[in-house]
This record gives sequence, C-alpha cells and structure tokens, in this order.
Amino acid sequence: MREAVCFITSALAGMGVGGGGLFTVFLSLTGTGQLAAQGMNLFSYVAASVPASFIGYRRYAPDMRLTAFLSFCACVGCMFGAMAAPAVPDNALRRIYGAFTAASGIFVLFSESGDTVDRK
Repeated sequence: MREAVCFITSALAGMGVGGGGLFTVFLSLTGTGQLAAQGMNLFSYVAASVPASFIGYRRYAPDMRLTAFLSFCACVGCMFGAMAAPAVPDNALRRIYGAFTAASGIFVLFSESGDTVDRK
C-alpha cells in the first residue's frame, strides 16, 4: 500500500502538486513516526531529484558555482539536522514540519506568478 501511495504522490509531485508533503501526511496518519515519515519522504525526493537535475540543467543552464555552493550547504544542513532530529520529540517535529509546510504553501499562494522558478 505504501509503495502505491509513494508512486501516486511522486507522480503528483512531478506535476507540481506537492506530492512529498502528501506522502509525509499519509505516513503520519497511518501510524509512522514523524521522523521516519520525513526520512522516507526525503529518500523518495532524492530518488526523484537526480533525473530532474539533469533535465533542469539542460533546460535552465544554472550557475554551477552557485549550485555547488548551495548543494554543499544543503548537505551540511542535512547532516546537522539528521543528528539533531532524534533529540526532538515526535510531536514537536510534527508541529515544526506542519508550520514549515504551511509557510511554504502561503509563500507560493501569495507569490506574484505562483511559480517559484525564474524562467529565462
């Protein structure tokens, strides 16, 4: 069942419908702990982002120095977050994740074009 939901939410994410958030909500509602749900969501995101990065590179030709710097910062942040997350109670993680997801949705809702990608 989880594999089918992962496939459907990944397809929705590919269409721009925030599938990762939906997958995490599904896992949380089915009794999976918040930390495990977020970990599974990140794992599916990484698997989907690798092919997407090749397409994005060919389509948008990003600044590779900036991309490398941001990727490095993201890796360091992920390592610190992974070390700190087990010390945070599951209920607090759920609230932080919910607040972050809501803030992201509000940002996109009120952005000028509704599209966060700068198309040249």
